[in-house]
Amino acid sequence: LIVTGCGGIPDKCEASECAFELGDVESGTVVITEIQDDPRGGDGPREYVELYNATSETIDLNGWRLQNCADLAVELRGTLQPGAYFVIAGSLSNSDNGGLSADFDLSDLQLSNDRGSLLLIDGEGTLVDQVRYQDEAPWPIREDGESLEVMTITGDNSNGAVWRAGRGEYGD
Repeated sequence: LIVTGCGGIPDKCEASECAFELGDVESGTVVITEIQDDPRGGDGPREYVELYNATSETIDLNGWRLQNCADLAVELRGTLQPGAYFVIAGSLSNSDNGGLSADFDLSDLQLSNDRGSLLLIDGEGTLVDQVRYQDEAPWPIREDGESLEVMTITGDNSNGAVWRAGRGEYGD
């Protein structure tokens, strides 16, 4: 993989630019609330992304996708109840993923350690949410095994200042 600039933030991309620009309008119906991009031990099965339904309606995730700026994506299926979380992990097996209760598998989508991009796109092709995380201010500095956790679901989660390092270490 070649490191290229995706919307001004480096990512491990094969494509030269992201499908959406930073600052593009987001529907905000579902919010990316936690990112575990660098668990202790092997990354693959222990990486995960947590989504939150910020509406009062059940959301049908069929046809939605979570992708990075390289257009590597996982096609989602299922439903997300109002006020509920949906976890997409490197493995659905609790013995492989560090004991996490996951709803869906990341498949071929791998999360770049320390800095990368996540775009959540609905079945109509509308940008729902995007996060371009980094390992420098205003983003929290983290140790291996610490996730990124958003502090408020009503804040702008594209701003690193609304994120904190996870309170517990995850992985081996």
